[in-house]
Amino acid sequence: MMSDQKKSASGRLARMRAVEALKVLLREMSAIKLKEIDLGSPGKKGEIDILAHIDVFGHSHTLACGLQANGEAQRVGTALDTLLDGVTRLPEKATPVIIAPYLSPEAQALCAEKQTGYLDMQGNARIVVDEVFISKRSLPCAAPGSSRASTGSGRRGVEGNTDRSVLDGIAPAGAECPFCSFRVATRVRAY
Repeated sequence: MMSDQKKSASGRLARMRAVEALKVLLREMSAIKLKEIDLGSPGKKGEIDILAHIDVFGHSHTLACGLQANGEAQRVGTALDTLLDGVTRLPEKATPVIIAPYLSPEAQALCAEKQTGYLDMQGNARIVVDEVFISKRSLPCAAPGSSRASTGSGRRGVEGNTDRSVLDGIAPAGAECPFCSFRVATRVRAY
């Protein structure tokens, strides 16, 4: 069983990683300017973990982000309900975003269905803010703990159409995924 002190340190680290990944993603979009990031109270159930105040083509907007440790669809579904409830209580209009180490394809589809953005540490993102649509997809990767992740089976050195890596310093293009043998390749699109 993990002590409260270790849980707190682990939560702070996850929050710092999520904030950095969000900053890096937003920096890639010339139409979006990050103004400020506010952190919610750690460990409060139903609270929003990160509020990112941004400017989109000169208009203020807020991203209300919830952190999720497990990116499987069932757990993400519960987290989505909690996040969406929290967003309705905010004084300003906000776009909900789930941030996780890994989001399964089913969890990604669930986020899209509930009109919620997502960002994971494997290089996948989908966020719609006003006229800007951010879509980023990495090569398929095994979820942490899956049999493919532990055996390392898969194709080595897979090349992709890489425009630029959104997660420079976190998962640069060409880097090997820590959970399988795929190489990271990303495409960033804004419509």
